[in-house]
Amino acid sequence: MESKIGRRLSSLEAELLPAGEPVGSGVLARVGRLEEILEGAPGNSELGLARRLENLEVLVFGAEGAEGTAEAEPQEEFEDLGPELGEPLKEPSGPPPKRLKPSPVPAPAQPPSRPTRPRRGAPAVQHPGHVDLQAYARSFGLNDDAIRTLHELPPESLAYVQQNFEPREGTKNISALFISFARKSHFSRTGQQLGRQSAQERAQGLLDEFAQRWELNSDAVAWLQMIDDQLALEEVVASFHPSPGTTNISAKLIGFAKSVYWRNTGKQLMDPRQWHYG
Repeated sequence: MESKIGRRLSSLEAELLPAGEPVGSGVLARVGRLEEILEGAPGNSELGLARRLENLEVLVFGAEGAEGTAEAEPQEEFEDLGPELGEPLKEPSGPPPKRLKPSPVPAPAQPPSRPTRPRRGAPAVQHPGHVDLQAYARSFGLNDDAIRTLHELPPESLAYVQQNFEPREGTKNISALFISFARKSHFSRTGQQLGRQSAQERAQGLLDEFAQRWELNSDAVAWLQMIDDQLALEEVVASFHPSPGTTNISAKLIGFAKSVYWRNTGKQLMDPRQWHYG
Protein backbone atom coordinates (compact mmCIF):
# COMPACT_ATOMS: atom_id res chain seq x y z
CA MET A 1 0.00 0.00 0.00
CA GLU A 2 1.41 3.34 -0.97
CA SER A 3 2.03 5.70 1.94
CA LYS A 4 0.74 9.22 2.14
CA ILE A 5 4.22 10.59 1.42
CA GLY A 6 4.38 8.42 -1.68
CA ARG A 7 1.03 9.74 -2.89
CA ARG A 8 2.09 13.33 -2.34
CA LEU A 9 5.33 12.75 -4.22
CA SER A 10 3.49 11.06 -7.06
CA SER A 11 1.17 14.07 -7.36
CA LEU A 12 4.07 16.46 -7.52
CA GLU A 13 5.97 14.33 -10.04
CA ALA A 14 2.91 14.10 -12.23
CA GLU A 15 2.85 17.90 -12.41
CA LEU A 16 6.58 18.51 -12.85
CA LEU A 17 8.06 15.56 -14.73
CA PRO A 18 7.46 14.84 -18.42
CA ALA A 19 5.12 11.95 -19.13
CA GLY A 20 6.84 8.60 -19.16
CA GLU A 21 10.01 9.79 -17.43
CA PRO A 22 11.07 7.35 -14.69
CA VAL A 23 11.14 8.55 -11.09
CA GLY A 24 13.87 7.96 -8.58
CA SER A 25 13.93 4.99 -6.23
CA GLY A 26 14.53 6.82 -2.94
CA VAL A 27 12.29 9.36 -1.22
CA LEU A 28 15.14 11.77 -0.59
CA ALA A 29 16.31 11.55 -4.19
CA ARG A 30 12.79 12.17 -5.49
CA VAL A 31 12.29 15.20 -3.23
CA GLY A 32 15.70 16.61 -4.13
CA ARG A 33 14.96 16.21 -7.81
CA LEU A 34 11.69 18.11 -7.54
CA GLU A 35 13.42 20.88 -5.57
CA GLU A 36 16.06 21.20 -8.27
CA ILE A 37 13.35 21.58 -10.91
CA LEU A 38 11.51 24.29 -8.96
CA GLU A 39 14.29 26.05 -7.09
CA GLY A 40 17.44 25.13 -8.98
CA ALA A 41 19.01 23.21 -6.07
CA PRO A 42 18.06 20.64 -3.42
CA GLY A 43 16.39 22.10 -0.33
CA ASN A 44 17.77 22.37 3.19
CA SER A 45 17.82 18.86 4.69
CA GLU A 46 17.52 20.29 8.22
CA LEU A 47 13.90 21.33 7.54
CA GLY A 48 12.76 17.71 7.54
CA LEU A 49 11.01 15.85 4.79
CA ALA A 50 7.47 17.00 5.77
CA ARG A 51 8.40 20.67 5.56
CA ARG A 52 10.17 20.18 2.24
CA LEU A 53 7.14 18.39 0.79
CA GLU A 54 4.84 21.13 2.02
CA ASN A 55 7.05 23.80 0.40
CA LEU A 56 6.92 21.96 -2.89
CA GLU A 57 3.13 21.61 -2.72
CA VAL A 58 2.71 25.31 -1.98
CA LEU A 59 4.85 26.17 -5.01
CA VAL A 60 2.95 23.79 -7.29
CA PHE A 61 -0.67 23.76 -5.95
CA GLY A 62 -0.81 26.91 -3.83
CA ALA A 63 -1.43 27.16 -0.09
CA GLU A 64 -4.88 25.56 -0.38
CA GLY A 65 -3.53 22.54 -2.24
CA ALA A 66 -0.96 21.61 0.40
CA GLU A 67 -2.00 18.52 2.37
CA GLY A 68 -0.91 19.73 5.76
CA THR A 69 1.89 21.18 7.83
CA ALA A 70 4.86 19.45 9.33
CA GLU A 71 3.11 19.31 12.72
CA ALA A 72 0.10 17.46 11.26
CA GLU A 73 2.17 14.65 9.71
CA PRO A 74 2.05 11.46 11.80
CA GLN A 75 5.43 10.34 13.00
CA GLU A 76 4.90 6.79 11.67
CA GLU A 77 5.18 8.10 8.13
CA PHE A 78 8.90 8.70 8.78
CA GLU A 79 9.85 5.67 10.87
CA ASP A 80 11.27 3.76 7.91
CA LEU A 81 13.04 6.78 6.46
CA GLY A 82 15.73 7.28 9.11
CA PRO A 83 16.26 10.00 11.69
CA GLU A 84 17.77 12.36 9.13
CA LEU A 85 14.37 12.96 7.46
CA GLY A 86 12.09 13.86 10.37
CA GLU A 87 14.41 14.84 13.19
CA PRO A 88 16.91 17.67 13.62
CA LEU A 89 20.52 16.80 13.22
CA LYS A 90 22.41 15.83 16.39
CA GLU A 91 25.72 17.31 17.38
CA PRO A 92 28.54 14.76 16.92
CA SER A 93 30.16 13.52 20.11
CA GLY A 94 33.84 12.94 20.72
CA PRO A 95 36.86 14.76 19.40
CA PRO A 96 36.67 16.09 15.86
CA PRO A 97 38.25 13.88 13.22
CA LYS A 98 41.78 14.66 12.23
CA ARG A 99 42.19 16.48 8.99
CA LEU A 100 44.42 14.83 6.48
CA LYS A 101 47.15 17.02 5.14
CA PRO A 102 47.10 17.14 1.37
CA SER A 103 50.12 15.51 -0.19
CA PRO A 104 52.43 18.04 -1.84
CA VAL A 105 51.88 18.45 -5.54
CA PRO A 106 55.13 18.09 -7.49
CA ALA A 107 56.16 21.19 -9.37
CA PRO A 108 55.66 20.94 -13.14
CA ALA A 109 58.76 20.05 -15.05
CA GLN A 110 60.45 23.06 -16.55
CA PRO A 111 61.09 22.94 -20.31
CA PRO A 112 64.74 22.93 -21.35
CA SER A 113 66.16 26.40 -21.55
CA ARG A 114 66.70 27.85 -24.99
CA PRO A 115 69.45 30.23 -26.01
CA THR A 116 68.44 33.83 -25.61
CA ARG A 117 67.71 35.58 -28.86
CA PRO A 118 68.67 39.23 -29.39
CA ARG A 119 65.76 41.60 -29.12
CA ARG A 120 64.17 42.65 -32.36
CA GLY A 121 65.52 45.98 -33.53
CA ALA A 122 68.73 45.77 -31.45
CA PRO A 123 71.96 46.41 -33.42
CA ALA A 124 73.56 43.22 -34.64
CA VAL A 125 76.92 42.30 -33.13
CA GLN A 126 79.51 42.51 -35.85
CA HIS A 127 82.29 39.99 -36.26
CA PRO A 128 85.65 41.44 -35.18
CA GLY A 129 86.87 41.33 -38.79
CA HIS A 130 83.85 43.07 -40.24
CA VAL A 131 84.54 46.48 -41.72
CA ASP A 132 81.77 49.05 -41.97
CA LEU A 133 83.26 51.84 -44.01
CA GLN A 134 80.32 54.19 -43.61
CA ALA A 135 80.30 53.82 -39.82
CA TYR A 136 84.06 54.26 -39.71
CA ALA A 137 83.88 57.48 -41.73
CA ARG A 138 81.10 58.82 -39.52
CA SER A 139 83.06 58.06 -36.35
CA PHE A 140 85.75 60.58 -37.41
CA GLY A 141 83.48 62.96 -39.33
CA LEU A 142 85.46 62.48 -42.57
CA ASN A 143 84.64 64.70 -45.53
CA ASP A 144 84.05 63.51 -49.11
CA ASP A 145 87.75 63.61 -50.07
CA ALA A 146 88.73 61.54 -47.07
CA ILE A 147 85.92 59.05 -47.74
CA ARG A 148 87.10 58.71 -51.35
CA THR A 149 90.61 57.99 -50.12
CA LEU A 150 89.21 55.45 -47.66
CA HIS A 151 87.51 53.57 -50.49
CA GLU A 152 90.66 53.66 -52.64
CA LEU A 153 92.65 51.70 -50.09
CA PRO A 154 93.14 48.02 -50.97
CA PRO A 155 92.17 45.55 -48.22
CA GLU A 156 95.62 45.12 -46.63
CA SER A 157 96.23 48.88 -46.45
CA LEU A 158 92.67 49.53 -45.31
CA ALA A 159 93.02 47.13 -42.39
CA TYR A 160 96.30 48.78 -41.31
CA VAL A 161 94.88 52.30 -41.55
CA GLN A 162 91.78 51.46 -39.56
CA GLN A 163 93.79 49.80 -36.82
CA ASN A 164 96.44 52.51 -36.51
CA PHE A 165 94.82 55.86 -37.38
CA GLU A 166 94.35 57.62 -34.04
CA PRO A 167 94.28 61.42 -34.30
CA ARG A 168 95.17 63.35 -31.17
CA GLU A 169 92.57 65.32 -29.31
CA GLY A 170 92.24 68.85 -30.60
CA THR A 171 93.12 68.01 -34.20
CA LYS A 172 91.34 70.62 -36.29
CA ASN A 173 91.34 68.96 -39.71
CA ILE A 174 90.91 65.23 -39.16
CA SER A 175 90.01 64.60 -42.80
CA ALA A 176 93.29 66.09 -44.11
CA LEU A 177 95.25 64.15 -41.50
CA PHE A 178 93.48 60.93 -42.50
CA ILE A 179 94.27 61.42 -46.22
CA SER A 180 97.93 62.01 -45.46
CA PHE A 181 98.13 59.02 -43.09
CA ALA A 182 96.36 56.71 -45.55
CA ARG A 183 98.63 57.62 -48.48
CA LYS A 184 101.85 57.28 -46.46
CA SER A 185 100.73 53.98 -44.95
CA HIS A 186 99.79 52.58 -48.34
CA PHE A 187 103.09 53.65 -49.94
CA SER A 188 105.21 52.23 -47.10
CA ARG A 189 103.45 48.87 -47.40
CA THR A 190 103.15 48.52 -51.20
CA GLY A 191 105.71 50.96 -52.69
CA GLN A 192 102.94 52.44 -54.83
CA GLN A 193 101.28 55.81 -54.74
CA LEU A 194 97.62 55.66 -53.80
CA GLY A 195 95.38 56.48 -56.76
CA ARG A 196 98.05 56.06 -59.45
CA GLN A 197 96.52 52.85 -60.81
CA SER A 198 93.54 53.09 -63.11
CA ALA A 199 90.18 52.20 -61.71
CA GLN A 200 90.02 49.12 -63.93
CA GLU A 201 93.45 47.89 -62.77
CA ARG A 202 92.56 48.41 -59.13
CA ALA A 203 89.26 46.63 -59.56
CA GLN A 204 90.87 43.62 -61.26
CA GLY A 205 93.54 43.43 -58.61
CA LEU A 206 90.95 43.54 -55.88
CA LEU A 207 88.93 40.79 -57.55
CA ASP A 208 91.86 38.45 -58.08
CA GLU A 209 93.15 38.74 -54.54
CA PHE A 210 89.66 38.54 -53.05
CA ALA A 211 88.67 35.46 -55.06
CA GLN A 212 91.85 33.63 -54.04
CA ARG A 213 91.49 34.52 -50.38
CA TRP A 214 87.95 33.12 -50.10
CA GLU A 215 88.33 30.40 -52.76
CA LEU A 216 85.30 31.67 -54.65
CA ASN A 217 83.76 29.64 -57.43
CA SER A 218 83.26 30.92 -60.98
CA ASP A 219 79.65 32.00 -60.31
CA ALA A 220 80.68 34.25 -57.43
CA VAL A 221 83.51 35.78 -59.48
CA ALA A 222 81.08 36.45 -62.32
CA TRP A 223 78.76 38.31 -59.98
CA LEU A 224 81.67 40.40 -58.67
CA GLN A 225 82.65 41.33 -62.22
CA MET A 226 79.15 42.74 -62.77
CA ILE A 227 79.75 45.43 -60.08
CA ASP A 228 80.35 48.56 -62.15
CA ASP A 229 80.55 50.92 -59.17
CA GLN A 230 84.08 51.20 -57.76
CA LEU A 231 83.00 52.22 -54.29
CA ALA A 232 80.53 49.35 -54.05
CA LEU A 233 83.16 46.85 -55.20
CA GLU A 234 85.71 48.08 -52.70
CA GLU A 235 83.15 47.97 -49.93
CA VAL A 236 82.28 44.36 -50.80
CA VAL A 237 85.94 43.36 -50.75
CA ALA A 238 86.69 45.23 -47.53
CA SER A 239 83.52 44.39 -45.62
CA PHE A 240 82.80 40.76 -46.52
CA HIS A 241 83.60 38.52 -43.59
CA PRO A 242 81.31 35.48 -43.18
CA SER A 243 80.85 33.98 -39.78
CA PRO A 244 82.90 30.89 -38.87
CA GLY A 245 81.28 27.67 -40.02
CA THR A 246 79.71 29.12 -43.18
CA THR A 247 79.49 26.20 -45.58
CA ASN A 248 78.85 27.99 -48.89
CA ILE A 249 81.12 31.04 -49.01
CA SER A 250 80.38 31.75 -52.67
CA ALA A 251 76.59 31.86 -52.19
CA LYS A 252 77.04 34.07 -49.13
CA LEU A 253 79.25 36.44 -51.14
CA ILE A 254 76.71 36.75 -53.98
CA GLY A 255 73.94 37.78 -51.59
CA PHE A 256 76.25 40.24 -49.80
CA ALA A 257 77.38 41.80 -53.09
CA LYS A 258 73.77 42.37 -54.22
CA SER A 259 72.98 44.10 -50.92
CA VAL A 260 76.03 46.41 -51.01
CA TYR A 261 75.45 47.31 -54.68
CA TRP A 262 71.82 48.21 -54.02
CA ARG A 263 72.76 50.35 -51.01
CA ASN A 264 75.40 52.28 -52.98
CA THR A 265 73.63 52.71 -56.31
CA GLY A 266 69.92 52.15 -55.70
CA LYS A 267 69.93 49.59 -58.51
CA GLN A 268 69.79 45.82 -58.64
CA LEU A 269 72.97 44.04 -59.62
CA MET A 270 72.58 42.47 -63.09
CA ASP A 271 72.60 38.69 -63.22
CA PRO A 272 75.70 37.62 -65.18
CA ARG A 273 73.73 34.82 -66.82
CA GLN A 274 71.37 37.37 -68.31
CA TRP A 275 74.30 39.48 -69.43
CA HIS A 276 75.87 36.58 -71.30
CA TYR A 277 72.74 34.99 -72.71
CA GLY A 278 69.97 37.54 -72.50
